[in-house]
Formats: sequence, structure tokens, C-alpha cells
Amino acid sequence: YFESGSSALIFALLKEKKKTQVVFLPEYICKSLVDRLNAIKIKINYYKIKKNLSTDWVDLKKKIKTFKNKQIYILYINYFGKINNRKKFIKIKSNCQNNNIVKLIEDNSHGHYLSYKNNKTNKIDILFSSPKKIFPQLYSGGILYKKRFSDETEYNDLENKKIKIFGLLKLLIKNYFIRFKFYFILRKFIKTNQGLNTEKIDQKIKKIDIYSFKKFKKINLKKELKIKLEKSEKINKKLNQFKHKKYFDFNENLPWYYVCFTQNLINKKKIQKFCETEKISFFNWPELPEKNKNKRTKYIYDRIICIPLK
Repeated sequence: YFESGSSALIFALLKEKKKTQVVFLPEYICKSLVDRLNAIKIKINYYKIKKNLSTDWVDLKKKIKTFKNKQIYILYINYFGKINNRKKFIKIKSNCQNNNIVKLIEDNSHGHYLSYKNNKTNKIDILFSSPKKIFPQLYSGGILYKKRFSDETEYNDLENKKIKIFGLLKLLIKNYFIRFKFYFILRKFIKTNQGLNTEKIDQKIKKIDIYSFKKFKKINLKKELKIKLEKSEKINKKLNQFKHKKYFDFNENLPWYYVCFTQNLINKKKIQKFCETEKISFFNWPELPEKNKNKRTKYIYDRIICIPLK
């Protein structure tokens, strides 16, 4: 248990840094994770994502072929809690050429596994999630799912994240004021893609804080699933007047958001205006790395609206 999903991933990669030659990332990805990988000097190569958030398999395979006799990690994201095409990634791993060793990373930071041991997850080398995003009562929390560690002493020696007063205040605002007009007024003064998420990323790897760990162990997943399903239905009814497509499911994951693809930017602005009137919290994801801003990523970004299921 780590203080965040990105810390869980960095810890796992540092264990094999000498062997790892490159990490392939989807071009539609949050800048904060890229910054952390750059901080530990991991070589990054991006593969294309299509406008419907599916992987451009031709591009990925082509780029893998340019590497020979390397250990490669391919990271894929379960965008907004919707499980990505595991079978296809596993197939690429098993059919690797040029004497490459291909390993897989499943980024489940947009969801929380209802059961992570099903559907061939045992063939994924690294899985990580970020329950602090899914469960608002947590101050911190990231989970690393891995078969085994050669030495767990390094993990045990990590310090726990300490709770800061400002952090608790931020948690209070998110949990209790999100439904009030005060929240929306405050958000306009804080320029960030996630509303009140103003805390700078600490590059030091830490374990989950003790308060959040105890809270997490008491969470009833069935109850949380029911709450999120009910909230999703309520949002869906309110947005029925607008043309959009939902992009998430509850089959294997507790999703972070109610996510919808709008027809175009004009339609998106209409929904955003409606949400502000109805005091429904929303935001865009992600803050893209500057070099990843292109026609494909802009198309996706301009059509997505994220509404927390809290």
C-alpha cells in the first residue's frame, strides 16, 4: 500500500530499472505520471490512441519492432474504469520479436478492482490502482499488485505519508462542499484540471498514511458499488436531454467518474453550463504532456466530461 498509484508504479519499476530499457505509454495520459517517470530517468516512448480511446495496434507494434534485445514495458490505461483490451496486450507480449522481453503494466487508477484476480490478470506483470481517487474518505492510497518481491525490506523501510492540515481541509472541501455554490466559485480561482487538487507531487515514495489504511480496510465494496450505481443513474437521467455516450462500466471496476463523450465542443459547453446550474461537479482529464497535444488527443479532450461519482 502506497500513498498514490504513481508511487506504487515507480516503486515497482525501480526494482527493475537496470533491466528496463523503455516504457511505452499511451499518448493520452496525465502529465503528472510522465513527470514522475522522467524524474527517475526512465526512457519513454509513446504509442498512438485512436479518437475512441482504443489503442492504435499498428502503431504500437511498429514502434516495438524498432527495439532489439531490450526489456520493454507496455503501460495501458483502463480509461475511466473501463477495462482495456487485456487479451490483445497479452497476445502482443507472447508474440514479441527481435529477442525483446515484453512486460505489461495495467494502470487501473481510474477504478478499483471488484476482484483483480479474474480475467487473466495473473499474466500482467504490474498492476496498480489509486483508491484515494475512488473513495473520498481516504487522504491517500495507492495499491501495487505484483506476484512477488525478491526483498520486501525496502518496502517495509518506507515511511508513511503524513497528514497535513491543508490536506485535511482540501479533503473536507471536496467531500462536504462539492454540492454547494461555494465549491464552484472557489474552483474558478484555482486553475487546475481537477478543481481543488493543488498539492504538488512529492517525488519521494511513501506508504499510505495510517488513517487512510484503517479507513480503506473498513470499506464495504458492495455498499460502494450500490452508491455509485445510484449516483450514476441520477446523473444519467439529468443528462438525458443532451446527446452523449457513457464511457465506463461496473462489470469489474468501481469507476471514478461518470464519463461521457459529447458530440462536439459546443454540445460539451451546453452540458457544462447545465452542470454549473445544477451544482454538479465536473472537470476535464487529463493535463496532457505538451508534446502529446495533437489532433487526436485534442479531439478526445474536447469531447469528454468527467463527473465524480461521490
